Amino acid sequence: MKKVILIFTLFSTFYLSSCDSVSPKLESDLVIVSGQSFGECEGECTQYFELNTQNDSVSFVSQPYHVDNVNEKKIFKGTLAKTDWQEILSEINTKTFRSLKDVHGCPDCADGGAEWIEMSDSSGTHKVTFEYGQEVKGIENLIILLRNQRNALSKKYLSPI
Repeated sequence: MKKVILIFTLFSTFYLSSCDSVSPKLESDLVIVSGQSFGECEGECTQYFELNTQNDSVSFVSQPYHVDNVNEKKIFKGTLAKTDWQEILSEINTKTFRSLKDVHGCPDCADGGAEWIEMSDSSGTHKVTFEYGQEVKGIENLIILLRNQRNALSKKYLSPI
């Protein structure tokens, strides 16, 4: 009987401890924003897209910088393929994300550009900003997936035909 209890205890300890590496159940109202910006530029200086898990929608926004400070936002609405959604959601661990500092490196210093990811759900909003083209330890794969989606949307909506 002691062996059974010992085996059960060991099994349950290993099983329960492995749960920390799995992404927590995501809220149905999760909104993810991934963007990039450059302080001094010509053209499409700020681009970001918003993923909304509540209605599986995607909004892509591009905003040029003009010397006269008149900004013209371009907003495009669409959807992502189910496989793209699943790939992104599989990389999200809200506990890890919320534990990250707000700023990493020197975003947009010497006009090197900045990128950010912001997540909002029923428990609040957290935004992580970092140097353009870089990754943040703990969310590297998420950054790459979101960056690739943002670049694909930019190419789709802003590239000349």
